[in-house]
Parts: sequence; C-alpha cells; structure tokens
Amino acid sequence: GIDFSASESGSPNTNINSLLDDYEEGDWDPLDGSGGSTLTHNHARYTKIGNFVHVDFDITNSSGSALSNIYGLPFAPTNYATFRLAWVSGAGGGAQNSETNVQGGMISTSVNTIGLRLTGANATVTMADTVRIIGSGTYRTA
Repeated sequence: GIDFSASESGSPNTNINSLLDDYEEGDWDPLDGSGGSTLTHNHARYTKIGNFVHVDFDITNSSGSALSNIYGLPFAPTNYATFRLAWVSGAGGGAQNSETNVQGGMISTSVNTIGLRLTGANATVTMADTVRIIGSGTYRTA
C-alpha cells in the first residue's frame, strides 16, 4: 500500500491509519433474488478505496417478476448502510402505482443485498417487472 503518514496533521487523534491498502473500480452485475439472473443495466459501477465502497446503478427489472432486493453487491458489507434512488420509472410498461414513493433503502450485511424500502419507513417495497431504477449507495467492507 501507499503510506501517507508523512502528511498527517499532528492531531492528537491516535486512531489514525495512513496506509492506502486498496483501490479499484469496475462493473458489477446486479442480480434478482428469484433465480439469480442478471438484471438489465445501462451501468452498474463501483469504486473501492480501502474498505469504503461506493456503488451506482441504472437498472431495469427484467426478471419477469416483482423485485424487492438487488443482490450481488461487488463486496460483502460489514455494516448496515443506506442508499438513495434518484429515479424510478415504469416507462418500460411496468405499473408501479403507489410504490413510486420509494426513495431509498438499506444495504444489508446478512444477505449482501440492497433492500428497497419506503421513504421514512422500514417497509419493504416491490418494484414491478420492467421498472427502471437509478440509484447509488456507499458502505464499508472488510
């Protein structure tokens, strides 16, 4: 790794790690939960800096059924985290009805997923077939 200790500010904080031990970026394949098939995506990218992972995606539910979790994160999360959806659309023909108020969700450590949730609640949301979802999230990995 690269050692940045020479650039430390001299702060009294003794819990400083100045070693950059990993950096990578690439594509990942979001999967549905029913059969593990890859969802249609315009892009699904990640950047990993140390144990910090940022994902962003533009996917369409092409699984043939409703979707409440996006599986296959590029690295397993070690802590729960949240993500935000920028846009949800039924432009491909999917009827979303009252569920269009989903704006975020939870990245889960137990099953390595992004779980879709209602805004301001922990209620699971299902995204209809052919619905397009654009979002991003940040989490920590081992």
